[in-house]
Amino acid sequence: MKLCIVVLIINNFVQRISASKIKDLVSMAVTAPRRQDVQSPSFDELLPPEFNQDYIQQWSRLKDNNNNNNNNNDNDQDEEGGDSNDDSRPKIDSSVPLHCQRDEFVIHSLGDLNSIIECETIIGNVVISEFDYPIITFTNLVKIKGDLSIFKSPELVRIESPQLQSISGQFQLFELTSLALISVPSLKQVQALKWEILPILSNVQFNAEIKGIESITIADTSLTGFSGFVANELKILDINNNRFLDTIDCNVEKVTQLLHISANSNEIKVQLPNLKQVEELSIHNVAVLNLGNLERVDKSMSLSSSLVHAVKLPKLKYIGGTLNLSKNSRLEVVEFPELEEIDGGLMVINNNLIEKVNFFPNLKIIGGALEITGKITELTFKNLKLVKGSAIVRSTSPQFDCQKWTKSEIGLVVRGGKIECTNANNEKVTSRTKEDGSSEASEVRNDDEQSSRKGEDDEQKEKPGQVEDKSGGNNGSKNRTSSSKNDKFTKSSSSSYNWGSFYSVYAVFIVAILSIEASI
Repeated sequence: MKLCIVVLIINNFVQRISASKIKDLVSMAVTAPRRQDVQSPSFDELLPPEFNQDYIQQWSRLKDNNNNNNNNNDNDQDEEGGDSNDDSRPKIDSSVPLHCQRDEFVIHSLGDLNSIIECETIIGNVVISEFDYPIITFTNLVKIKGDLSIFKSPELVRIESPQLQSISGQFQLFELTSLALISVPSLKQVQALKWEILPILSNVQFNAEIKGIESITIADTSLTGFSGFVANELKILDINNNRFLDTIDCNVEKVTQLLHISANSNEIKVQLPNLKQVEELSIHNVAVLNLGNLERVDKSMSLSSSLVHAVKLPKLKYIGGTLNLSKNSRLEVVEFPELEEIDGGLMVINNNLIEKVNFFPNLKIIGGALEITGKITELTFKNLKLVKGSAIVRSTSPQFDCQKWTKSEIGLVVRGGKIECTNANNEKVTSRTKEDGSSEASEVRNDDEQSSRKGEDDEQKEKPGQVEDKSGGNNGSKNRTSSSKNDKFTKSSSSSYNWGSFYSVYAVFIVAILSIEASI
């Protein structure tokens, strides 16, 4: 009886300790000390000081403007009895009928179109979509003070506006798969043209000279010619994927964002005789190219995949990015007599008829890598002083001596990169230059032999015995690492809570009690 009482007391004691421990653990996991005198920061306090200051200033200006607007609206309401809550109302032009003035005219049907058919001037954007009639005719329209956008109308065949002279915004046509004719013979001024996915458009009747244009994008049409625009400066000139377009003639002098001509007729002739400066230039798939007055390209310049016979840029002095001449199968004559600096890389790659790369007589600096590939027999840069990247040459001509070239003056101008030359026998000569201009020892190896040697090494590595040794060593190391981690975890657990030691003492104590009872 005494023994039972002792066991019950001990068991109750253990349960109390366990419950207490568990409660403490849960309490530690879900609670944390909290100071009563610390408050959470406000949103403004989380902002950086400079942003917070700008935010305050902008909010103050906005608040002042709102107060002024409210005061003005109150005065207007007192004087005219009108609604003072609409601050965004367009200004009314008394010379234009009210039904011709709106933020946006949305037209889906002939009935919608008839509501503005008598307007000579439209103030607002005209948006025509999913139009259900084959012809759009603006009989009396002379001026649009806004954009004219027509898109996603598969039934539309013709657009006619015989008296339209001016579009102050953008003239946009998009995804008109049946459109064949655009007739705006009086149009003299438009801010931007953006025509895309007009697959059968072949007839455009424009005024001989359109002025004030800032951006031109024409893509996916059946037009055969592009001309008639008078603009000294454009932001964008992008003409691509017009499969029948064989002539581009434009007198633009400066393009401030992008000049892109690509994937038109393979025999296209591109005439840009007055162009002097362009931000970025990308011309592909052309047969004739006239850039005779180009002086500066601020970013990259790419002339590739063309049938052009000659590329002559007698006045070009600076390219701010990479110059890429590649895959021009008929290119024979290349002239860059005044080019002095290329801030990016220089790539002359796989131009089948170019054997002598000696057309950069005044080039002094290449800001990136130099890469020349093809049937190269001669490679000369008379005034080159610095190549900031590597110099890589791959020649398929047996006349080109890689050993001689890598030991030439090129080693003095390539700084901090490698010089690599591969000849017709696939022998690669490499050397590495330091920033001070000194070069390390050259290495000659055959890429074919290196590839076969690499294959043998791979087979040797895959032998079963070696695989077992390596895997065994690795597994042993991993097992030791895992074991050590487990030991650390066990030690950490036992040192924190000591449950195992506690229950061991408890078991010994019970055995001792039972022994005493048995002896009694």
